[in-house]
Amino acid sequence: MRVIVGDEVGLVKRIDFTTAGTVSKPAPDAKADKADKSDKKALFSVSSILTTISRDAAVELLRMSSNHSRVIVATKDGRVSVVAVESGVVESVLQVFTPATEKKKPTNTSGNKPREEEHFIGIYEAFGTIITCTNKGNIAYHPQLSFLSSKDESTKLPTLTASISQDALTTMKVFPQNPRYLATAGIEREVNLWKATDDGKLESVWKAKNVPNNYLDLRVPVHVTDLQFVPVSIKSSVESNAVASVEVKPAKIVVSTLYQHFRVYDITGGKRQPVVSVEVGEMPLKRVSLSPDGSHAVVTDTTGSAIQVSVETGARVGAYRGFAGAVTDLTCVDAVNLDESTGLLLTVGIDRFLRIFERDGKRRLLHKIYLKHRLHSLTIDDSYVPEAAPMDEKSKKKARFARYQKDIPVDEEEDDQFWARMQAATASDDEEAENEAGDDDNAGGEDEIVVEAPPPLQKAKGKKSLSSIGKATKAASPAEKKRKRA
Repeated sequence: MRVIVGDEVGLVKRIDFTTAGTVSKPAPDAKADKADKSDKKALFSVSSILTTISRDAAVELLRMSSNHSRVIVATKDGRVSVVAVESGVVESVLQVFTPATEKKKPTNTSGNKPREEEHFIGIYEAFGTIITCTNKGNIAYHPQLSFLSSKDESTKLPTLTASISQDALTTMKVFPQNPRYLATAGIEREVNLWKATDDGKLESVWKAKNVPNNYLDLRVPVHVTDLQFVPVSIKSSVESNAVASVEVKPAKIVVSTLYQHFRVYDITGGKRQPVVSVEVGEMPLKRVSLSPDGSHAVVTDTTGSAIQVSVETGARVGAYRGFAGAVTDLTCVDAVNLDESTGLLLTVGIDRFLRIFERDGKRRLLHKIYLKHRLHSLTIDDSYVPEAAPMDEKSKKKARFARYQKDIPVDEEEDDQFWARMQAATASDDEEAENEAGDDDNAGGEDEIVVEAPPPLQKAKGKKSLSSIGKATKAASPAEKKRKRA
């Protein structure tokens, strides 16, 4: 597995995990830290892709290309760069907008208020076409780049630049199964579904409606912070062949809001209000990510809490611990490690750590990697398959024992040799026992028991014996002195 992160000073770093270290074991505690130093070094390697430091070119969004060879980097200065993952060469640059040259005094400096200057809120790449959106409502389908598209891809997306006449947007997401569809939302901007047409226009397909007034009959404010499309599943190959010529449309959208709401919208049902709306936690929600099957979602807030909820019911499933600040980006992925597939949750935040958790089960912290700067975004290259790390004798024994535990068949020839050695050792032991028994029978008679007397006590040089000490004491008694005088 390969993880790519971007930070506040414009650096883009690549973290490559070895096969043995993808989901190896929980992060070691203080006691086991010294013993596991050699293992920790072999789990991952960190290298820089973009090395130029500039806060004016801070990374805002990252996206892996569809052919997994480049990474799309959106920066604060209004540029979108296409960078080769292996070499770090910048192959293409798109200037989407020009940042303001005059730096005004910030009028709203609190953490929950939006940035007023133009910045990226969404980026995507499909079939060689890069799709961008800014908080001012400027959406663009840029011309196709041939080196980004795969050889077998004949589908092309339209080229367009449009403004949806909405400002104060906070998020834009593209429907991965049909990139012609995208959704936007923001401050007092309900979720709006758009479709890019062949004539170079964006048409509104569906728009959400606010929830009813609260129990005080007051209007519920709208502030959507993030959204995701629930994947549409095709159950059988027969159905997939039947709908091959039919356009795949979004079915459900999940959103998180600044007022602790987690909501699910059912587009196909014709309802504009959410079918699920629950409050999660006690702090404003900032990010949401879906599991690959779309059954569960993970939401994070402004204080560093991460909570897993069910998409069907909105019920809380579990939580993840160990954060020291707000999470700026997260993603759920299924990582294949050796003989098993494990669900993972990856997060980055303002505490400068990349964290990898078990997505289900005990939700343990598997890896915690310090990357020096505040991290803004991450993306995953799940197609990357590293070479297996060399195994020492101890690791080989552990791997063999694990195979026996899982009832995985091992090499039969190796097992035959092992049992042959065991039988030979047992036969030699039996022969020795028989020989000893034969010697005892030939000797005949009963064994004599010889009891040796203990050796006499020897006087130590320069020391008196106990008898001499007693005599000296008796001679020195007063009664003896009187007799001698008489």
